[in-house]
Amino acid sequence: MSEEQRVKQMIYSLISKGMELSSKEVVHLSQKLDKLILERTKTINGLR
Repeated sequence: MSEEQRVKQMIYSLISKGMELSSKEVVHLSQKLDKLILERTKTINGLR
């Protein structure tokens, strides 16, 4: 499982557990995820 899939699963499980995530937190998590994917892509492209 990729890192971003793990993060997504974590978010979904938090939501399904009924944890109250404010929209701010959701936005923060998705930005974190985007950044992670971007970094990963840069690294992969940098290695080629």
